[in-house]
Parts: sequence; C-alpha cells; structure tokens
Amino acid sequence: GYRQRNVRRDRKNPRGPQNPRHHRRTERIYGHVHFRQDLCHGSGPHGAVRKQPGAAEQPDDQKSVSWRIKERWCIMKLIRYQFEGKTEFGSLEEQTVRRLKGDIGSGFSETGETVPLCRVRLLSPVMPGKAVCIGLNYKDHIAESGAKTPESPVVFLKPSTAVIAPRQEIEYPAISSHGDYEGELAIVIGKKAKQVEKENAAEYILGYPCANDVSARDYQPADGQWTIAKGFDTFLPLGPCIQTQADPANLEIR
Repeated sequence: GYRQRNVRRDRKNPRGPQNPRHHRRTERIYGHVHFRQDLCHGSGPHGAVRKQPGAAEQPDDQKSVSWRIKERWCIMKLIRYQFEGKTEFGSLEEQTVRRLKGDIGSGFSETGETVPLCRVRLLSPVMPGKAVCIGLNYKDHIAESGAKTPESPVVFLKPSTAVIAPRQEIEYPAISSHGDYEGELAIVIGKKAKQVEKENAAEYILGYPCANDVSARDYQPADGQWTIAKGFDTFLPLGPCIQTQADPANLEIR
C-alpha cells in the first residue's frame, strides 16, 4: 500500500496542471513529478551486458541479497523494467542497472550482470493490489485548500489499474474537464502485514518512490469519497525507483 505525505506545491498556482515550476532539484520530469537521477541522458541505445568481475564464481548462498539485510552490498534504488522481452528487477547505479533475480516478497540475489540503463524500458517499480491514500494529511495542504482539519483521516483508494510507469502518458477521461496532479511521497510495504504495532511499522517498509496523485477535480465530491475522482486508469504514475535507504523525515517534494 501507499501513503501520501510531505508535499509542497507552488503557492501561486497550487492546482493548475499547466504549472511548469513543480520540481524536486533535478533535471528530468516524469508525469509532472521530478526526480533526482538523470535517466538515459544522451547515452543512446548502446552498451553491452557485462558480468561484474568475480561475480559469476560466487555460490548462490553467498550472493543472496535481500532488501531486509544490509550486508556487503545493499540495494539503494530498486527498479523494475523490461529487457529483451522479460520483466526484471534491478539496482540502479547512475547509468547502469545491476540485474537481480528474485522478487520483493522473497528477496533478491545478484546475477553478476549489468546492463546500460538506456537499453531497458522502465516500468512502475512495483505493481500493488491497491494504493491506500490519506487526504488532507498535512497542515500546508489544509491551509491552501481552505479546508478544516479532519477529526479522523480521510482515506481513499486507487486501484492497481491506475498505476503506470515513468514517462507513460496519463489519459484524462473524456467526462472530465479539470485534470490535476500532485507530487507525493509513497510508501511501499514490502511484506505481508496485519495488526502491526506502531513501533514495529518500519520493519515492513521496503522504501519510498515518488508518486503522482492525479485527480479529476470536477468529479471529486466534498464528502471525502474521492476514489471516484482519483481512481481512473493511469491516475497513479510511480517511480522511477524505490529508494530503500531514504529518510522520509528528511525529504522534500515540490
């Protein structure tokens, strides 16, 4: 699941989708949300897959690297992508993807192979069953919206059909004439959990991707039942990566 938090918008025009000044200290834009890393800038579709020196000789039990274990090598930026017709996970290291075996549930192991970033097609870093979202969850947003602080959280859902990849086009529904976007910080829950104590919650977090909370504002009711306005297909761009070592209390999204 995902939870929205810590968002800052342009004060002069916080809602307009035409606003070009939303940024996050970076050079690349994905679905109106900006990210730090420069993906495939001028590199072209060249470069060969290569093995890391010595990696092929490591036995499987020594190569195993789970996102839960901080050992000699740890995934910092987890991506999901298509390469040569197959969907894979990888660790993004500047312009290079370190190919991985495994999945989020079982953990990952190194393959010993790398591939240039420009040879892969980025997908959303995760495909959730749903996104659990919290509205009006910080004071700046409440103030700019002219709303009252809710006595209990405003919860809405985005279905899996809303999730799209970086650079994939957002499709506004024909019935709406007021499309809007909001840069958000998402939380990826990396393993099954139920009735978790507050002090143990961080143990279940895989990491933090950027998200774009797209809305059809003219279909957003005032009673908090916002799924109808926010659940359209393509209304949740995610990525490009999951930051597994980020400090959510020390991040800024604009």
